Amino acid sequence: MFISIFFQLEDSNSEDGKPKPPDVHIRMPRIVNACPPGSPSLRLALVVLSIGAASHFLLFLDSVVDNLLPAAMPFFLSVYETKENANHAWEMLVSSRIYGLAIGCFIAVLLSHQHGRKLPVVVGTILDVIGVILTLLITYVPHGVTVATMGRLINGIGQGMVQTAGSVMLSELPPLKKRGTVLATLTMWACMGELGGMTISLDEFFGTPELWQWAMGFPLLVLLPALYIICHAPESPRYLFLENRENEARKAMSYYQSPVDCKQSIEEILMEKQFTLQMVKEKVDENGNSSKKERDGLVTSIIERLKDGKFTRALLIALFVQTFVHLDDWVDIKRKVQNHHKVNFSCGFPTRHRFLKTLD
Repeated sequence: MFISIFFQLEDSNSEDGKPKPPDVHIRMPRIVNACPPGSPSLRLALVVLSIGAASHFLLFLDSVVDNLLPAAMPFFLSVYETKENANHAWEMLVSSRIYGLAIGCFIAVLLSHQHGRKLPVVVGTILDVIGVILTLLITYVPHGVTVATMGRLINGIGQGMVQTAGSVMLSELPPLKKRGTVLATLTMWACMGELGGMTISLDEFFGTPELWQWAMGFPLLVLLPALYIICHAPESPRYLFLENRENEARKAMSYYQSPVDCKQSIEEILMEKQFTLQMVKEKVDENGNSSKKERDGLVTSIIERLKDGKFTRALLIALFVQTFVHLDDWVDIKRKVQNHHKVNFSCGFPTRHRFLKTLD
């Protein structure tokens, strides 16, 4: 869109009878504010909460299946006839989501390097929704357990993608002074998901043989609004700057941050970009002859990161800690199933007892 501006130049010699100069027409591009009206803090908060809901809140689905087995077992026995086969099917249903998480993390790393942060977050959230819907079909379609198992696998892939790319995106969206608070919301969502899954599986809610399958569909209430918000949010400004898409990056930055914070964040990103270019530029030997250029791309960036001792030490400590944090998720599934049978069925404990036992 253009604005036409015209004005008439004054002629200092008009009294001499000379003809006046013609009107001058100037076409200038209309400057449109691409940023929607409203508070940048509110827009940032909505995107942050949406990413957390599509990733760490889905621990709800792990927590809920830990307590639903007594309510679901009558259905599984009607399908598989023996307890052994029913237990095996339940174990596969529970563990499939964990395998999906591992797959989703690797996919997110590849996609985010080539296509930015937003694409894997959006695709992952869509997979989250599809997975939950398939899980809800467990009692309503033929081979429902297989469909639900595939649904949990798909949901795990989706969460892995959002959890990996979304965490990076969350570290890039807010101003420096708010980054810690923004990343802490992921822990909040994880706690809410765990507690919500335990609560909704109580007898007073959905922990009954008639309603247990609906407990696994509760995350749709937060996933659908989250998907809408994420789809309408712009890409990470930092990624756009690193891709030399400066105009888009500045518009995206104004979406998430106030003008004062924008200036500081842009300066920080440009300094980082300059440092990165300095690391990958062509090396020159002592005689001034150019040596072969370093390979660019994902492999080079990983190697450069690993050469940094501070980064490597922190990475090893994090891997060591996280391995033990999630060890229970991998090795404890069968014990939980057996424990449910020995304690909950034989003793007739209600779900309130299982709820308190899980809190321990």
